[in-house]
Amino acid sequence: MNKLLDVFCEIPCLTEQSRQLSGIFLQRKWFKSADKRIIGQYLQKFIDYNSSQFKFIGVQPFITGSDQNTSLTFRSSSFIGVIPLRASDTGKQIGDFVVMPRFTGCDRFEDYIEILNLLGTEISPEVIDSLSLASGKNFRPPLYLEAVKFISILEALIAKTWRKFDNLEKISSQPSGQINWNKYITNEFKVENRLKFPSRKNLLSEYHNEYSEVRYVFDICKSELLSSNIPPRIKNTIRGKLSFIEEKLYHHKPRATNNIAIKSSDSPTVKKCKEQGNKILNFNLVESTAWRVDFADVFEKFIQHIFKEVAKENGGKLLTNFKFQSRTSKHYS
Repeated sequence: MNKLLDVFCEIPCLTEQSRQLSGIFLQRKWFKSADKRIIGQYLQKFIDYNSSQFKFIGVQPFITGSDQNTSLTFRSSSFIGVIPLRASDTGKQIGDFVVMPRFTGCDRFEDYIEILNLLGTEISPEVIDSLSLASGKNFRPPLYLEAVKFISILEALIAKTWRKFDNLEKISSQPSGQINWNKYITNEFKVENRLKFPSRKNLLSEYHNEYSEVRYVFDICKSELLSSNIPPRIKNTIRGKLSFIEEKLYHHKPRATNNIAIKSSDSPTVKKCKEQGNKILNFNLVESTAWRVDFADVFEKFIQHIFKEVAKENGGKLLTNFKFQSRTSKHYS
């Protein structure tokens, strides 16, 4: 099905007033059993039906005109995202309401992803329980949004040493460690096996199962980020990082998994990497529901990033939330 058929309306964030949707047009397309002579009442009922969803995504609907000249317009806030809607005449689900970034390239999320990649800051979509989106997976946050975050976290992980004890069984010439005597007895009748003791020892190594599971998630992300679905600018930016990480993880064999276990003993970096890895693994299992991202938060962190870079170039120092103190004898300071 064409995804545009499942979209009730699509507007950019920070829109003061969207284009008018006439009541007659809405009645013909979405509210077919509504009485067009009193379409204004159906539009008001439509707003009441979906008030909690509109509030979540920061959109204000307005009814203008009267009788058959009634129209519907919208004002959006700093949030971007998607919500499902119900019809006012039947109460059944209709198309989704989509709020996109104000300035976009060919791909709706292209600039958004580049900013998040530049910031290296955890900004995740907020979701709520709702009807599944009529547009399905077409307007949910794309997988490469989560994949880019995983790559950034993985970069921080491989910069550190992550070793664990593996309990391995090896043949020893001395009876040390945990000896598997049952196994030894079955073979010791041969003279050449008398001094071969199958013993289990704890060996500290970075080539452990958990790292192999992280490598498995990395392969999923790499495949997604180099696919034809990704905007070229995103792909070109991330390609160098993927090559670097793949070289670092060359000797780690991927181990397929549906979930990476998070342990209380994990360091903050390891825990963060595992949590993001599980988001990738569970991406196709999560229902497409209402979601939003506060673009004001994205913009604020982007401005902070610019000031940090300017401070570095000029040898300055960035003081966050700094309070200037002054004293004066005059009434006004």
